[in-house]
Amino acid sequence: MARPTITELQQKVNELEMALLQANNLAKEIERERQATAREEAERHHKEVEDLKKQIESEKSSYRWVNERATKVEAELDATHSLMDAIDSPLPRKQKNEDGYGTIENSLVLRIGVWLAKKAGMGAQ
Repeated sequence: MARPTITELQQKVNELEMALLQANNLAKEIERERQATAREEAERHHKEVEDLKKQIESEKSSYRWVNERATKVEAELDATHSLMDAIDSPLPRKQKNEDGYGTIENSLVLRIGVWLAKKAGMGAQ
């Protein structure tokens, strides 16, 4: 086997340098694509987090509204019970449980119904 000439060696070096340059370019392109993919994924996650924050705020707002409304309704019910107490309702707000254990709360509708029946003379004394 004959030894390669300087020209052949230089040609081989040039080929290897070209292959190295192509490999470096390919590595850079792969890195750019990886970074772009990572950036897109980060942006997608950021959007998901922002959407979840908005949803949480909406749920908190809804909870506050429902809680405020329930508080108002409870206050109105209590005021109406107090009115029934003041107009001498035949049925008290609370009464002893029939089995003798604890008390039960009579509903407002029941109390008003008994009061109306008494006023109409239907005998619920």
